[in-house]
Amino acid sequence: MTSHLHFYTDRALVDSLPSDLSDEMKSHYLIRRDDQRVSFSGMIMTGDGISIFLPRNSPIPQANSVTGYRYASLLMKGLKRYTRDKALNKIDSDGDGSIGGAKLAVIVDLLEDYCTYGIYTRRLREKVTNMGKPDWRQTIASQAALIGASGPIYLNVCGSRYRSFSNCEVAKIHAFVVRELDETYSWIITGSDISISDAAAIIPPPVQDNNLMIRALENELSLVYSDREIRLINLLIDYIRNTRGHNSSSEVIGLSHFHTMWERMVHSTLKSVVHVNNQLSIPTYRFKDETLHPAPTKGQRTDTVIHNESTNRYVVIDAKYYGAKDLSSAPGWSDIVKQFFYAKALKIFTEGAEVDNVFVFPGDGPLKSVHMQNRQSMETQDDKYPPIKCFYIQPMDLLEYYVSGRIYKDFSNRLMSIEGST
Repeated sequence: MTSHLHFYTDRALVDSLPSDLSDEMKSHYLIRRDDQRVSFSGMIMTGDGISIFLPRNSPIPQANSVTGYRYASLLMKGLKRYTRDKALNKIDSDGDGSIGGAKLAVIVDLLEDYCTYGIYTRRLREKVTNMGKPDWRQTIASQAALIGASGPIYLNVCGSRYRSFSNCEVAKIHAFVVRELDETYSWIITGSDISISDAAAIIPPPVQDNNLMIRALENELSLVYSDREIRLINLLIDYIRNTRGHNSSSEVIGLSHFHTMWERMVHSTLKSVVHVNNQLSIPTYRFKDETLHPAPTKGQRTDTVIHNESTNRYVVIDAKYYGAKDLSSAPGWSDIVKQFFYAKALKIFTEGAEVDNVFVFPGDGPLKSVHMQNRQSMETQDDKYPPIKCFYIQPMDLLEYYVSGRIYKDFSNRLMSIEGST
């Protein structure tokens, strides 16, 4: 694999970027005239290699390091899962600025298929004698029998068997695409700089004309029946038609606004998540004729709520993709008010239960909790406004759980215990 990985983070200063990378991002409208900081997480491919923008507050690994390849792989696999989650769960992702999500899915699916099954093989049925599956009808019709004590005996039995071979045009196309993807993208699958296309290297190339390759694949599609073969051929058609040769020297895949994926990752990796939005109070409007008109679409929508049944404690969690390093990057008034109100609404719904409020930020930081304070006495008003606790979590740790589909039990338990932040 020849790709070189360089690392940055979302919200990096624009002036800190190499000029060629900055120019490339401007050409894709990822950086605009007055922007001082980058707003992007994902990969950007230029002539100098691949620039990886990790989520904000992530540690930056060295270029082409073992940790770097692992982080880059986790990020791209996470973006692929997020794209799938959006489609399956109808996530409200307005404003996430998704770029190249469908392309990423095709690339990763093709590489994963190759790693699992190898190069495409065509199966042909051939007639054989005294081997394979016996064909008694053909044997009786074409072979002379000896008469034995218990019936006819056939010295030669007609049969059939399937043979697989990889010298067909579709196998050549498959191997060609795998080699092409391996040069640039195999690190997404392996999390390293190891090549995966050694087995494909010995297969001769096809006629490198996109239209001819698509025609060969479409012809093959009418001859196959297995789900894997149908899926693979459709992926190859998709890649050749929509990706191959389309300004391949400049690729952008990622999100220009990572906050929706941050919220999704936190929600997906916690245990004991409960859905309460459809049970919370909703606003209703009284008209002048004294009729009440409920407005459920204007109701409260918490991000994530978890419930500890043994203690009957609810935790209202707002995953905030903020810097959270100081007052200027801390949650604002609207964020704070919503959390106070969500906690109050949940206490009404769950009478007798304990309800706690939490912000979850990326990385590390100094914030421990949010309080309301009396301006005159300077005392906190925790009895009237229960504090909102602040927790930090490393984005790459969260990505690892999100990509693998595992529950982050340690972090869930920390939230359940509400003993402070780290």
